[in-house]
This record gives sequence, C-alpha cells and structure tokens, in this order.
Amino acid sequence: RSNILNGAFSFEPQEIWSLVSERAREFIRDTLVTDPKKRPTAREAQQHSWLREWANRARKADDNVLNPNVVKALVAFKEFSDMRKLLSEVL
Repeated sequence: RSNILNGAFSFEPQEIWSLVSERAREFIRDTLVTDPKKRPTAREAQQHSWLREWANRARKADDNVLNPNVVKALVAFKEFSDMRKLLSEVL
C-alpha cells in the first residue's frame, strides 16, 4: 500500500516486462505519477509517441493473444486479492 501511495514500483516479473518496449515503460512511468500537477492530462497522454505508434500501426491476426505469463500473473493477482478480502472480513 505504501508503495502505491509513494508511486514506487518496478517492472517485475522480468519474464513479462522483458517483452514490453522501453517507450511503453516510459508511458507507464509518466502516467503513474502520484502528484496530479506533474501527471499528464488524458489529452497529453494520448499524444505520447508510444500510443500514437500503436494507434497507427497495422493490425495483425494475433493482436488479441495474451502472453501466457501475463495470464498467470493476472490469475495470481486475483487470487491474492480474493485472499485479502477474505482475511479482511475475518479480521
């Protein structure tokens, strides 16, 4: 929780984030700023070079395929969240 409030994060696990471009990571870093005065507006974020590149690129047949490691991470996150909810109710 304190990491979220402080804006402290890292691109882990490596097997997932190694597939993400540096410009995409830059976009994420730019938008996950805790101070709203330093964070880009929605309009400014739309103008980021990474988003513009993706909006204008040609579509491929496998665009909707998720990396299996991403799916595993999402399932693990959901299970963790469910466990936290249960523990909160018990305590």
